[in-house]
Amino acid sequence: MYENPISADLIVLSACDTGVGQTVSGDDFLVLARSLYIGGASTVLNSLWPISDANTAQFMKYFHQSAQNGNVARAWLAARNKLRDSGVKPADYGAFILGGAANINAYKPRTD
Repeated sequence: MYENPISADLIVLSACDTGVGQTVSGDDFLVLARSLYIGGASTVLNSLWPISDANTAQFMKYFHQSAQNGNVARAWLAARNKLRDSGVKPADYGAFILGGAANINAYKPRTD
């Protein structure tokens, strides 16, 4: 990633625990998202703990549907709220975090 920059505004990591890092020394963490930011990604969506495949699929469906109509922060919130409103446990709908530039429109072509 350091030698070949990533040309993506949004990276989605839907596997379990993709947002969990490993402590290296003191406060320093090795997290995949950090490497993606350094490599050029503007925004990373990842999970902090395992959730069911069914709830992950629903979250991703809602997220990508909403992201087509606007910025990814609103899409993340809409997906979370849809899961919450459908009766999914907080431990499941709260697993996904969005970091970086949350105001991007991931479905709009880049101009750089």
